Amino acid sequence: MTSSRPLATLALAAALAALAPAAARAQSRSGADQPGLRLGALLGIDRGDWDGIGLRLDAELDLQRLSPAVMFAGVGSLAYSHLSVDQPDFSQSLDLFEIVPAARFLLAINRQAGFYGDLGLGLYWVGVHTTDFARGLHSDDSDVGLAARIGGGGYVWASDQVRIDAEIAFHPHTGNYDDTSFTAMVGVMFRTRTR
Repeated sequence: MTSSRPLATLALAAALAALAPAAARAQSRSGADQPGLRLGALLGIDRGDWDGIGLRLDAELDLQRLSPAVMFAGVGSLAYSHLSVDQPDFSQSLDLFEIVPAARFLLAINRQAGFYGDLGLGLYWVGVHTTDFARGLHSDDSDVGLAARIGGGGYVWASDQVRIDAEIAFHPHTGNYDDTSFTAMVGVMFRTRTR
């Protein structure tokens, strides 16, 4: 009887050692839905009266868990788009900068993937460069006004620290630049810390 106790202890220790890597992997997977701060960038197309490429830098901070599957977050965005329109005797290009804070609702469908929706209001600055080839004229102008972002997307956690995003959004503008543009973007978010 006494000789079976060391064997049972060794068997239990071996079983725990075998289960430890699986437990560590499960903890790493569950870390994807932990609250925290994420930083990232998105790149894509920007379409409206002028067309071009857009780049956006995001900082996303979880603020309140509304339910086990829904997180309310704040997002600060700095965006740049280079847009243009070309005619045979006329060319116009725009450099558009936007600073838009937004409310974001994230809906997790499982620990690795989910959807989100954005509603934001901020400011834009646009520089307009116009060339009239027929008359040999060139002019530059600029404007400042209100910019909004209404959009949504989906995400997948590639690892505990890296998230892949894809989204579409509409961007209404007020002022002299009153275009409502459409963006389709993909990007990567990196977790920087957890609470």
